[in-house]
Amino acid sequence: MNNTLYISVFGLNLNVINEIKSIISKKLSEFFTINWTHIADSKLQVLLINEDFIDLPNITKIKHDDLIILKLKKNELNANEIKQDTLFLPLTNTNHFEDWLEHNVLLRFSNTQQVRTLSQPITDVDYKLSHLQIADTFSQIENHQRLLLVLDNKPIALIDNLSNEFWVKQNIQIMQKSELSLIPADINSVVSFKYSSKSCNLQQGLWQFVWDYVGYETPVFTKHYKLLHWPQPINCVERKSLLKISAFFMEGSSTQYISEQMHLNHNFINRYLFACHSANIIIEIPAMATVFHSQQNAIEASKPLQNFFRSLRKKLGI
Repeated sequence: MNNTLYISVFGLNLNVINEIKSIISKKLSEFFTINWTHIADSKLQVLLINEDFIDLPNITKIKHDDLIILKLKKNELNANEIKQDTLFLPLTNTNHFEDWLEHNVLLRFSNTQQVRTLSQPITDVDYKLSHLQIADTFSQIENHQRLLLVLDNKPIALIDNLSNEFWVKQNIQIMQKSELSLIPADINSVVSFKYSSKSCNLQQGLWQFVWDYVGYETPVFTKHYKLLHWPQPINCVERKSLLKISAFFMEGSSTQYISEQMHLNHNFINRYLFACHSANIIIEIPAMATVFHSQQNAIEASKPLQNFFRSLRKKLGI
């Protein structure tokens, strides 16, 4: 049974309220039973409110750390965008709003069982692997033609560098102190994996494995990057956002730009990039080769040129 989600939309005209409710229902009703409630409800979890009313005494009283608040403000110049927890109206394109719902509401309030029912589960993970474990183990991938990925002395995946394929077992159980390693694959193990598991592209398989099993803490990526191979995420609620991130990095982008455009936290992007790095499908590129720049980077990049013209104007007396 779906969890109940208590939402209030306050301080807007009826047409906008109905439009907002319709978008939310389409996005979240598959995962929650939505209860449209009032702002004084002690069970209130999500509040969408006209920015003009955010500092009213009655609103200030109900604010608490667990309450998600999205302010709404009419601004045609920034329409559809979300900046500093403010959604700008009118809504002519719902992509940013739907992304916000996915990352700030769906992923926060969905329990583990709900997330897994989105598609056939491939894991039953209680714990995750540290990025250090994964990085150290994956650094040895090219040492042999065929390798077994071993978790607590049990083979869980086959890596075939000759055919560029990857096989992985289902229902992998990671324990709190699990150890990950690689060993050369013997012929019996190769045959066993090829008959019992379905193969996929090696880079795709490595990316998916890291995305599924790496812990919350990952290395921090702050540079500019370009994808060499487009990962196709499966069995995860974040698929839509992951594909959007890939679209940016296929052209070359900075992490800051993606964070600004998609309103994603940096941990999510770092996790994506760590999976790409582990699968060897992304490279760092110079800032000048980046198609997508953050606003701050663009400003910084323009300063030398601005200084040059300023100096030239002074010399010419303009």
